[in-house]
Amino acid sequence: MSNKRVFQIQLTNRRYRALRTADLRAGDVPIPAPRASRMVERELLRPADLHSLSEIAQAIGGNSGTARLRLICQALQAGSWVLLPPVTEGPALVYSRPESIADQLRTAKIQKTWVEMEVVDDFGKPMPGHSYLCMMPDGKVETGTLDSRGRVRFDGIDPGTCVFSLVELDEETWAKAS
Repeated sequence: MSNKRVFQIQLTNRRYRALRTADLRAGDVPIPAPRASRMVERELLRPADLHSLSEIAQAIGGNSGTARLRLICQALQAGSWVLLPPVTEGPALVYSRPESIADQLRTAKIQKTWVEMEVVDDFGKPMPGHSYLCMMPDGKVETGTLDSRGRVRFDGIDPGTCVFSLVELDEETWAKAS
């Protein structure tokens, strides 16, 4: 038998409830799993309520920082946990304090992501072996050559914008995909 526990979680300035699917009451209508998972994923990038996210992850059974928080998304996707619509009792809108730049940087160092580029010609055929230069969000510059499928992938990078360039080709030779 499960311990019935409902977690209050603040997402996008609204209070939601997270609980085990087994603990749903008659009349509870959960947010669809894909949407709920996306909402939590977005929150992991800039958590307004990191404490509640950590409590939920711990209840699911996680034991380490970011990996524990990813368990929430997995549990929502698997259907073992649900997210219920905003709480209507109490204040309609809960304002959180703006996140400081230091908090944003700390979050960026915790939350890693990836980027993959694929280079094809005008006919959609891969362009392997071309040299590239890619500036990562943290300012680090990576260089190399595209693989046999005309691709390159970088894992474990900070969230943000990458600047990618093919060093052998000039501006007139290629155009940005739309």
